Amino acid sequence: MSGPYPLAEGDPRQLGDYRLTGVLGEGGQGVVYLGQAPSGQPVAVKTLHARMAADPAARERFLREAEITRRVAAFCTARVIDAGIALGRPYLVSEYVRGPSWMSSSPTTDRAPAAGWTGWRSPP
Repeated sequence: MSGPYPLAEGDPRQLGDYRLTGVLGEGGQGVVYLGQAPSGQPVAVKTLHARMAADPAARERFLREAEITRRVAAFCTARVIDAGIALGRPYLVSEYVRGPSWMSSSPTTDRAPAAGWTGWRSPP
């Protein structure tokens, strides 16, 4: 498994009730952090990039994604635990499922999976 990577200087240390401890990945829409719930349970915390969070339509789409994801059967995806807005940025909290990243398990890791995909944050 690649990552988590250390938090960078501009990364938040807390979103809502969730302490952020590392970076799992980053793409064109936002960043996925490794976090810790108040119970101590590891979680994945997805948030929009600050530049996108300023757009009301982007914030609405992001929060709608959280609601849609909650309806997906638990065996198909990580369970959504929480969603909210903190530091002016919407966030989505889901179960943390430990395993290889898509990039490390793809036979074509030198290519992006879709048009417009910008890739993950590079390791330090």
